[in-house]
Amino acid sequence: MENKDDRNNIKPSNIDEVCFEKRDLQVFSIPDVKTKFETVQNYFFPRLEIVLRCALDLVQKIYGVNPYEAMSFVYRPSNSKTAKNNEDFNEAWIGMSGKRDSKRQLKIKRKNGKPYNLHLSSLVLEINSINYSMDVTVQRGDKAKKTL
Repeated sequence: MENKDDRNNIKPSNIDEVCFEKRDLQVFSIPDVKTKFETVQNYFFPRLEIVLRCALDLVQKIYGVNPYEAMSFVYRPSNSKTAKNNEDFNEAWIGMSGKRDSKRQLKIKRKNGKPYNLHLSSLVLEINSINYSMDVTVQRGDKAKKTL
């Protein structure tokens, strides 16, 4: 018989072991931002990655395309160890986004002169701590569709 605590495995090995509960949001209340980011990454990313990989397997099976060829993984929070300031969005997400050609950089530049990296298409699974929702966002260009 399955114990309810067994279902809330933060490092599951398959989709049947993935479970999200409202109490998971407690990790977002950690006051130190860097500690919070590391905890959120360790707590949510393994589960979200399994759900994302299952979705990508379905894309490959249904449409006969390999989503891994033209896409790369994206994560939030994605903190830099050397960042002066880490912005806290009180959410965790993992997704796939179109790869950019490093030889064709955007003309839009930051204050420091480096070009932005904007991904025009993506599939994102998000845990939002403000309204405790799990959203799936599929975006192409400037149009987004949210479900779940």
